Amino acid sequence: MKRFKLLSGMGFLGTALVSIAVMCFGFATFGANSSGVILNNYASSDLFACFCRVLMGVSIIGSYPFVFSGMKNGFLQLYGKVSERSERAL
Repeated sequence: MKRFKLLSGMGFLGTALVSIAVMCFGFATFGANSSGVILNNYASSDLFACFCRVLMGVSIIGSYPFVFSGMKNGFLQLYGKVSERSERAL
């Protein structure tokens, strides 16, 4: 358990550092007028930015089943055994 906590903490710390670096680079590039979604600051004619927008959409759509599956499992654990019909409906 101690090793799990250490690795989890290091993972979250790494993620936080990457996020902070991306925010700093975005602010350094566009200044105080930067949009909340940094990709919106790039020109629509920028092919790399358009490619990144497409990848963000794929990421959001692709991650939905994982989030929904976790929600379904949590719901079933919270409310105990439900009827087979209700489980299929979920």
